[in-house]
Amino acid sequence: MILHILQITGIVLLCIAAFAVLLVLLVLFMPFKYRIKANVKEKDISAGAKVKWLFGFVTVSVSYSGTLSYRAKVLFIPVLKGTIGEEEKKELNEKQRKKPEKKKRKKELKAQKKKAEKDKKTDAKKAFKEAKKAENRERSLKEKLISLIEKLKTLWQKLKTVKYIWDAPVTKRALKYAKEIIFKLLNHMRPKKIRGHVTFNLSSPDTTAGVYAIASLLLCALKAELILEPDFDGEQVSAENIDISGRIFAGYMLLLALKLIKNKDIRRVIKYVRRNL
Repeated sequence: MILHILQITGIVLLCIAAFAVLLVLLVLFMPFKYRIKANVKEKDISAGAKVKWLFGFVTVSVSYSGTLSYRAKVLFIPVLKGTIGEEEKKELNEKQRKKPEKKKRKKELKAQKKKAEKDKKTDAKKAFKEAKKAENRERSLKEKLISLIEKLKTLWQKLKTVKYIWDAPVTKRALKYAKEIIFKLLNHMRPKKIRGHVTFNLSSPDTTAGVYAIASLLLCALKAELILEPDFDGEQVSAENIDISGRIFAGYMLLLALKLIKNKDIRRVIKYVRRNL
């Protein structure tokens, strides 16, 4: 009987462990797909973002069109949803108006008591501050100068240490490796698709032209299908049918983080900074 119970317990624990391992593997190797849509015309803004995982069995979406609303689904069943914006504020104001006068009176009395207590505290603080000011006035100029010199000395030592760390060859190697990792991370997170039409005009024609040139180079590097149009006569920024999508592998990001942590040069720099700063 006891052996039978132990066998069942072992099977249950083994199933739980297998499920946990499967869940970890899914999180690491199943991509999180994201999509962003937006339309901007003068002061009218409508935008939405959605993140899907595990073939859409887990979905989180956020949308804005005057009010911010959010929703989360698991197995296509809503588990969380809500709205943040003007409507909730109006509901709260209506609820407050409907409260009885007695409660309002109690709140007013409480507020008066709190105000009186705050006034007492502020008076005490003022008296304490005045006493402290008088005490500080009594301090000699010599003591102030000594403390200032000591602070400047410690600051100078820290600046020298920071310069020594920054100029060290190990720091340069660590920064070079960190740049490579950050570039790989940004390249992994960059959108796979960018579409839409953007019309813009900045403060001056020169600024508009400069931004247009830089943005065009970036869009070419990203292989984006976004149409960017400078409007030298207009004054507004408009964006139509903006569609940005991509995917992120948590396992790859974890791998990059482990590489960054395991790097000997980065670890040496961190240890030296902790010891000396």
